[in-house]
Amino acid sequence: LVATKLPHYVLPAWPALAVAVAQAVERAGRNEAPTVWLARGRRLFVLTQGLLLAGLVAGALLTPFPWPFALLALALVAASATALRLARRGEHVRAAWTLGAASLAGMAAAALWLLPRLEAYKPVPRLAARIPAVVPVATLGFAEPSLDFYVGRPPIAHLGSVPEARRWLGAPGPGVLVLPRPVLSRLAADGSAPREIASERGYNLSKGEWVELVAVARTP
Repeated sequence: LVATKLPHYVLPAWPALAVAVAQAVERAGRNEAPTVWLARGRRLFVLTQGLLLAGLVAGALLTPFPWPFALLALALVAASATALRLARRGEHVRAAWTLGAASLAGMAAAALWLLPRLEAYKPVPRLAARIPAVVPVATLGFAEPSLDFYVGRPPIAHLGSVPEARRWLGAPGPGVLVLPRPVLSRLAADGSAPREIASERGYNLSKGEWVELVAVARTP
């Protein structure tokens, strides 16, 4: 329910949830859990796994790297179907072990296989590496937190309009403005194009679209 989905917002609830799940699985294994709640749990499980599957299918269809998402989706279907079949037979402990093993395998595949492939498509790390280490940085039309992280020296000024960016570029002292290529074209519409020092093209995962980011210098 947290809009930002930041892990540290929800992580404190995990130990309590783990204890509650373990107790429920143990009671179900001893046939002490209410059957009505077990049936509701199976329906909720199907719903949540369906949403996760929809996300993986969307990743396969909308990103330039479909195969990792597609293989994870197939693994999700296989593990979920196996666990659901075991649960319907009353083998709740085996179902829990199946889901636990599948979760660990899925996280390992995402961390060791999917994420490194995604990293190669990100333009922000490559662009941040080409920005001088001591100058102030501002953005226009691009305010992803990843830029703050890779630049590593907050605060970054997030400008809200082309006139504000022109005033920032006209201020004394060195600086670097990061913006998408179409926004740079609007900024240079009056013929006073700033000096471009770096550009990188890649895939913006948070928006699901290709983007070319440009870094321009405020002063030499």
